[in-house]
Amino acid sequence: MAERWQVLYMGTTVGDTWWKRYHGGMFARGNGVLWLETDAIRFLRRLTRKPVSIPLDSVCGTELARWHAGMWGIGNPVVKVRWESGGRPLTSGFLVSKKSGDAAAIREAIELAAKSVKGG
Repeated sequence: MAERWQVLYMGTTVGDTWWKRYHGGMFARGNGVLWLETDAIRFLRRLTRKPVSIPLDSVCGTELARWHAGMWGIGNPVVKVRWESGGRPLTSGFLVSKKSGDAAAIREAIELAAKSVKGG
């Protein structure tokens, strides 16, 4: 079974503009569980039944930050996932609690999974 991380989904933005939120299947912000599968990053928000997915072959990169989509991490790291959908550059942010796990390890796991899907 894949490792799962407790995170706060901070939203998905179009490009690097914090005020331009993407709504195509990426629902409201909230707490939940993030995990990796062979083809996608999955996030299941609390009180929902269907996880949202970011296909690993659409991931362009990741980074660690202190804020995302106009929200500050209050000292906690934010894992940003840069990806594309329909030719649009998107960035999804996941705040990682200090007690929940190592944000750098989550970022690295996403990078490695995306590279393996792309054959690199």
